[in-house]
Amino acid sequence: DGQTRVAIIVCDLISMPKWIVVEARRLIEAQTGIAGTNVLIAATHTHTAPVLLRGSSRDETDGGAAPVAKDYSRTLPKLIAEAVASATEKRQPVRIAVAKETEARLANNRRFWMRDGSVGWNPGKLNPQIIRPAGPVDPEVGVFYAETVDAKPTPVLTFVNYALHPDTTGGTRISADYPGALSRALELYKGPDMLTLFANGTCGNINHTDVQWRGAQGSPQ
Repeated sequence: DGQTRVAIIVCDLISMPKWIVVEARRLIEAQTGIAGTNVLIAATHTHTAPVLLRGSSRDETDGGAAPVAKDYSRTLPKLIAEAVASATEKRQPVRIAVAKETEARLANNRRFWMRDGSVGWNPGKLNPQIIRPAGPVDPEVGVFYAETVDAKPTPVLTFVNYALHPDTTGGTRISADYPGALSRALELYKGPDMLTLFANGTCGNINHTDVQWRGAQGSPQ
């Protein structure tokens, strides 16, 4: 409507605890005037991200109760609010476009009907007991793109939506996984001012492992 301001934040984390969202919205509203109800905060679901304090019974076992996790978690709302405040100061008129395409070569359903009548979960490459996938994939790639309205427009934002688990890296190093690789690729293609945001599609049982391919799949990102 030309008046309502919103903020969309995507963090390279496996999840976003509610208490962090609530506090970040409060700080964003105080610092920018953007209503907390107009703030969307999401995570890419990368599996190689810092562990957060979630207030869950699993905090003790997965590291969320460790001092470093507590300190990082308590600092995160402030960092998110600072990022939104910085973006607010830099806002400018843009021209937007939307598009969709299909990429069916990357994603695979990780559940399979097996010869014993069961449904296997990640049953292993070239497993002779596999009959067929137990569910579909969503190959659609949705893109929201924004560029300046200058005579020679420059890219501002690409927001990409795709249904595939960000779990291609593995190991214990911090990594944004393939959304990070996507961001770097678009920056190389469009220029250093390009900001890339990534949103997961419905990918609960969709990952990158092709059980029909013998080769290893995974690399540092």
